[in-house]
Amino acid sequence: MTQPLYNQIGHSIQTARKEKGLTQADLAQLTKLSRPSIVNIEKGRQTISVHALYTIATSLGTSIAVLLPDAKDLFQKNFTTIPASVKRELTVSEQERVKLKLIELMK
Repeated sequence: MTQPLYNQIGHSIQTARKEKGLTQADLAQLTKLSRPSIVNIEKGRQTISVHALYTIATSLGTSIAVLLPDAKDLFQKNFTTIPASVKRELTVSEQERVKLKLIELMK
């Protein structure tokens, strides 16, 4: 099962790799990681160590900070969804008020 954080990191890596005109095999060779590892990291199916993230970032000519998602963005994507068990007990307008309040709290 993938986690949103790893999905976003993987997407950032894939975007940066494509912007550099590199294939997954090219990045694997530059980083000394296997191509399947690069595929799994980009798809968010594999966790990534700080060392591997640093190696990937430097191989792509960027910094770790560029590859990491903004914490506020990550929070909004993961915590503004009301769980189904709670949703069943709220009217649509109550659900909207809860969601707006969560977004307001993030500011």
